[in-house]
Amino acid sequence: MMKKALLALGIALAAQPSLAGQAVIYPTPAPAPCPEPCPYSVEIGGKYGFANSDLFRGGSSSADTYGGDLTVVYHFNPCHSINLRGGYTYGHASDRFFDAHHKTNLHTFYLMPGYRYTHSLGGNWSFFIGGNAGAANLSVKDKLNTSIFRIGDHASEYGFAYSGEAGLRYRICEASELFVAYEFFGSTASPSVSEGSMHKQTYNVVRAGMSFKF
Repeated sequence: MMKKALLALGIALAAQPSLAGQAVIYPTPAPAPCPEPCPYSVEIGGKYGFANSDLFRGGSSSADTYGGDLTVVYHFNPCHSINLRGGYTYGHASDRFFDAHHKTNLHTFYLMPGYRYTHSLGGNWSFFIGGNAGAANLSVKDKLNTSIFRIGDHASEYGFAYSGEAGLRYRICEASELFVAYEFFGSTASPSVSEGSMHKQTYNVVRAGMSFKF
């Protein structure tokens, strides 16, 4: 019985072409699908703003600002995106007249959602334009020193913040880009101190930084 079983197995093996000197062909596995690109990126920007007016009505001082911002961006596609930007700027103005010395410090915090359109210029370059609108808090510290007296005051106020920007981007690699832009920034916050009520401030801003994809 055992001999018959072994004989049958030998005949079956001999009948297989793959075991008769022919190569065994295995099916090629399908390639794994490419992962979807992450739609989020983060921008870190530094900025310098040129004031468009003096601080106080009837005054002659203006305070240019320095600051930075952090922007989280959601990309619908390579052209359209929305973002949420939070930032801080500091401004300082100083005037002297007769024996008086007038100093003013400004601290502005803002949070603004916005929209951006990006257009490829070919290669690693692209152009973008966008706008933001939200809320700002302006804090003012004002001091007037003379040979006779000293006056100091502090006030803060919330207001509407808005900005529009246009600029260029340069792609370093798939995950990071450099950017530089012109931004027009304004705020309706106008706190009142001993020197008077402030103008609603607007600035021409140079903004530059780097963005990273998650």
